[in-house]
Parts: sequence; structure tokens; C-alpha cells
Amino acid sequence: MLQVVTRHENEGVVIGDNLHVTVLEIGENQIRLGISSPDIEGGYREEVLSWTPQFKEADSAAVGSAALAAVTPGLSPG
Repeated sequence: MLQVVTRHENEGVVIGDNLHVTVLEIGENQIRLGISSPDIEGGYREEVLSWTPQFKEADSAAVGSAALAAVTPGLSPG
């Protein structure tokens, strides 16, 4: 399910109990987001996952950060 939410700079949304996403800056061709959660280990940009063949074949819900790090050596989160 895709939810579309309109936010301005310094506004955000809370997803679940503790995932906070805040719009930090809106530029001409990009936006900067701040994502915070006490449980989050790391995040990966969607385009990094899209070109990783091993990830394409795996069930994205079942791939943990350790497994993802194994198929994307040398790349850092975010």
C-alpha cells in the first residue's frame, strides 16, 4: 500500500510507534530527509538495492541488514 503525504520543510511523519521521518530541506531537484528510530540499524537507498542481483532474487522482507551487507560489500548505509 502506498500512502502519499504532503510535508513542508521541518515537518514530518511518524510511522508505527517510533519511526520518525522529517523533511530537512527541499531543493530544486531533491529533498533531504532525516530518519530516526531507536531500533533502526541502518538503511539502504532504494537504487542501491535495485542493482544488487542477489537482493532482486531474495524476498526483501526476509533480508536483514547482515545479509544485505554480505551482498553489498564496501557500501555503507544511506
